[in-house]
Parts: sequence; structure tokens; C-alpha cells
Amino acid sequence: MDTASPQCPRCGYDLSGLAASWRESCPMTGTCSECGHSYHWGDLFFPLRHAPAWSFEHSPKPAAALAASWWRALRPRSFWSRLQMHHTIVAPRLWIALAIVLLLLHLATGVGMVWLEHTAGVIAAQTGSDWLRVRDPWSVFINPYARVVANQFPGVYAAWVYVAVLTALFCPGAFVMLRQTFTRLGLRRDHVLRAAGYSLAPLPLLLLVFSLARAIGAYGSAWALGLTLRTTRSGPPDGLTRFCSALDDAAGRIGAYQWLSMPLTLAWCGSFWWFFARRYLKLADATRATTLLVLVSFLAALAVVTFWPGSTLARDLGTTLMGMQE
Repeated sequence: MDTASPQCPRCGYDLSGLAASWRESCPMTGTCSECGHSYHWGDLFFPLRHAPAWSFEHSPKPAAALAASWWRALRPRSFWSRLQMHHTIVAPRLWIALAIVLLLLHLATGVGMVWLEHTAGVIAAQTGSDWLRVRDPWSVFINPYARVVANQFPGVYAAWVYVAVLTALFCPGAFVMLRQTFTRLGLRRDHVLRAAGYSLAPLPLLLLVFSLARAIGAYGSAWALGLTLRTTRSGPPDGLTRFCSALDDAAGRIGAYQWLSMPLTLAWCGSFWWFFARRYLKLADATRATTLLVLVSFLAALAVVTFWPGSTLARDLGTTLMGMQE
């Protein structure tokens, strides 16, 4: 088995000189003179001897391992207990993981928005309205973040969802901005890249649920509208109309609770990054560091969404508060 050049797992300090000074015996453990991290010498010489089989960075089957790693990342306590600092960081695979999760976020939004745009066309055809100008599906899929019709046909997400997603995206950058922690411990930024590659695991599913709920509800409304227009005023409502109305109501309730994406994301980020700081980096002040980075990320995301041109955050906040009062 090939041995690696020993380095401190946390700060990257070269320990080969210390190892070369051994003569008759070698210690089992050691402490880095630069950052104070305690380690096992065997882990430094053979960093992959206890690497998890499901690790995306080290598995010979990366496609299956990526899904397994994201699934295990949903349980950050056990995830960061198994994946340790001395396990070799494979940066190219982590960048690939980040690119894939960002693509999945885009796809989750695009699927719902294409469906929503099609619904706008259905309503326009049924009512003869000319104010619904429908884009072609490809342009919608490429840019699903534009509203179908400003102030009349809302987008697939409330502003709260964008705040939640940006909060999760900003967390790695906020962690790097903790200069006191990085300077005092000499942390390698590769560790933050590793955390970033797994920290976004639940977001595509969250966006897909909200996206499809909004699209299904709008489509149910479109069918109900079309069936209503084809019935007489005195006639009883059609069974399919009632079904579509119920579908629209159920999806509307899910859409009305999009504000839950914010506390859910904050709870996830707090949990994930706390276990990363405590169990992986072995930071004594993990609670303070995690609270600070989540707070900074949330405030930055809130500022971006608030001042973004055409932001609906204030209106969505009012709608949410009115819904709670009802």
C-alpha cells in the first residue's frame, strides 16, 4: 500500500520532517504544532484506509456514490462522524457535485415554470384574453425565473423560497469570511469546499415540491375555468370541475406555505454546519461560529431579494401574515 506524505489534516502543515526524525519507534498519535489538532499517524500515512465506501470523492462508482452521499448528508451527525478530515479531499469531484446540484435546482424550477407557462396559454385560449403573452417552452426552461405576466400571473415561487435558497448558497462563503477562525486554526479552504458539496442536498427536492404544487394548482384552475365556461349558468357544476377546484385548493394550500422554506432551510443550515464545525473540524466554539455564519448568510440573502428589481418580498410577507390571521 502506498503511503502519503504526512500533513496536518486541518491546516495542511507538512509533518514529514517530524516523521523523518523517528529512529527506533514511532508514536501512535501526535499534535500539530501549528493549529493544535490531534491526529493518528496511521491516518496520515494511509488517509483512505477508513474512507466510507459511499463517499462520492473516493468511490470507483461516482454516480451511485453521489446519490448515496447526498442521502447520508441528510443526517449530518452520522455523515460528519464517518467522513473525517484526514480522508483525502478530491476537489474536482466536489466541484462536479456543486455543479450537479445547481443544475438540479434549475431543473426543479424549470419543470414547474414550463407547466405554469402552458397553463397561461390554456387560460388565454379559453377566455380569449390577449394580456397573457406566452413564451415558448425552451425560453422558459432556459430562464424559468421570469414572471409569466407581471402583477397578474405570479411566478412559481414566493420570494421566501429565493431567500431560503440564497441563504444555503451563501453559507460556505460566510464560513470563509470567519477570518478569526481561519487565521487562528489555519484551516484549509478545501474543507469548506467539501462541506459546500454536500450542504445543498435537500434543496432540489424542496424546490420540486413547491414548483409542482404551484403548477398543478394553476393547471387545475385552468381546467375548472374551461369547464365552467362550457356549462350553463343554471346547470349543476360538473364533477370534473369540482375535482379541479379541489386540486387547485390543495395545491394552493401548499403554495401558501412556501414561507416554511425559510425556517426549514435555516434549521437545516444550522444543523449541517454545526456538525461540520463540531464533529469534522473539531472546533470548540462551533455554536458561535455556526450561528454567525447562518445569520450573515440569511441577512445577505434577505438584502439581495429585497433590493432585487421587481422583488415581491414585501407583498409575499403581507400575504403570509394575512393567511396566518385567517
